[in-house]
This record gives sequence, structure tokens and C-alpha cells, in this order.
Amino acid sequence: MTEHKNNTWDVFLAQPEIPMSEIDLLQRIQPGDTKTFRELYDAYAPVVYRYAMVRISTPQDAEDLTAETFLRAWQAISSFQWRGTSIGAWLLRITHNLIVDKYRRKQDLLGWLPWRHAREERQFEHQFERIEQQDVIKRAFETLSYNEQMIIYLHFFEGYTLTEVAEFMKKSPNAVRVAQFRALRRLREALQHADA
Repeated sequence: MTEHKNNTWDVFLAQPEIPMSEIDLLQRIQPGDTKTFRELYDAYAPVVYRYAMVRISTPQDAEDLTAETFLRAWQAISSFQWRGTSIGAWLLRITHNLIVDKYRRKQDLLGWLPWRHAREERQFEHQFERIEQQDVIKRAFETLSYNEQMIIYLHFFEGYTLTEVAEFMKKSPNAVRVAQFRALRRLREALQHADA
């Protein structure tokens, strides 16, 4: 994952490409099976990397976090049991726990950094408008709680179902639906207020 895109927005908004069936993968993967684990890595590394990029400040840190996530997954793959839980949700839970563990004391959890990176990349006039729009969205997004931000991110940007988001966040699906509804309403109100 050493390739960096010039625009972190592209990394952030790219849709995950997961070509294999999770059940098939889980049936084939065994502890020590590097070939099948490589398939897991190839399928999910972009998802883990994007998640890391929105929570920490540098591509290098996101790469390190991605590598550490897959190291932990490699060490724990024998304990993963299929209960209808997405492998992706399991990997994102590992990533989330690593972020909390490693970056809790740092003030580096600025959240949703594509806006900050875009602001630093001003080179042309049209980027200024884009940055202004992103700042408006960022300010609106920051009105949400951390849990609401994660629900919106996982559901709308990573494409997880609300049931999968609920599993990841260890909440009931109904609680996630209600939180998403409230978060979207608050975002809409904040954006309307910004336009006024």
C-alpha cells in the first residue's frame, strides 16, 4: 500500500472492491495459510486503510495501522468464528481498537482529515471553492457525536448494512437506525443553517 493518491478525497470516497464471498473465504482460510490470507488482505486492505486515513493524520501512519491490523488478524484468524458477522466489520473493529490504544493520548485524532489535507493542497482557484464546501461539511459533521460519525461513515462511505454497523459498534440494529436518523437530521439542519 505504498502508492499514495494526490487527493485524499479519492482514497476516502473510493468504493471497496471485495471480489470473493466471505463465507467461501472463511471456509478456505486456515491458520498459517498465507495464500488465502493474502486474498483477505488484497480484498480488505483498502477498506482498512481508508478507515485509518479518516481517523489519523498521515498516510504513513495509516499504512502502519493497516499493517498492524492485518498482523493482529493473522494472529487471531483461528479464533474468528462465522456468526453472520462481516470479516470487514471484524477487521475494522481491530483497526478501531488499535487507534484507541495507540492514539488515545495524542491530539492526532482530529477526525475526518481529508478536509484538512485538501486545504493544504491549494494550487488552483477551483480548489478554494471545494475547500470551502468541505469546511462547511466538516463543521456540520463535527456537530455529530463520534458514534454518529462512525455510523454515517461505515454505512454511507464503506457500504456496510446497518446490521453490520450495529455488530461493529456493539449496539442493537434499532439503536443504530435511530442514531442514523438523528444524525442525518442534525447534518441537514447544520447544512441548512450554514447556507443561511
